Amino acid sequence: MLELLNRIRKIDLRKVTPTQWIVGLAALIIVMWVIGQVVSFITGLVPIAALILILYAAYRVISNRQKARNDVSARADTVMTEAETVLASEPKRENRRARREPAQVEEATETAPAVEEDQAARLRVAPKLNPDTGIVEADLSRLEALEQETNTVTDDVMAQIEARRRRLMGGEDADG
Repeated sequence: MLELLNRIRKIDLRKVTPTQWIVGLAALIIVMWVIGQVVSFITGLVPIAALILILYAAYRVISNRQKARNDVSARADTVMTEAETVLASEPKRENRRARREPAQVEEATETAPAVEEDQAARLRVAPKLNPDTGIVEADLSRLEALEQETNTVTDDVMAQIEARRRRLMGGEDADG
């Protein structure tokens, strides 16, 4: 190959015959045609390769969405069972109140602790299912509405709200 290049380099154009010019020009045209055919073949494969890449990307997106749906569905099922457990335990509390004797119920409604229980019931935060995450979170909208209703927020109200939030977020007892 090097010798061919060396011979081409040493060609004296003054000594080239017309036949050699014609053969050289024909060879150059054939080489250019072959290069064109190779480029044309490769260019013909580009749309096929692009289609394969697009189909692969679509497959990955669809499989990732399906996996995400399954994860969210599993989390939602878990949250729903937890919420059902919480709701199932709620009537038990009501039954305890109903089991009291009528004299105790009347006595409780007349005393000041009953007023405090009513205030605590107003401040009670029900669990709410967040549709975005599928996690049960505290519904603080009633607390915020109550806070907006009062013209002045006292330290006592703020302490109650903070104690309630700490109990909800940290799972601590409010009494101690």
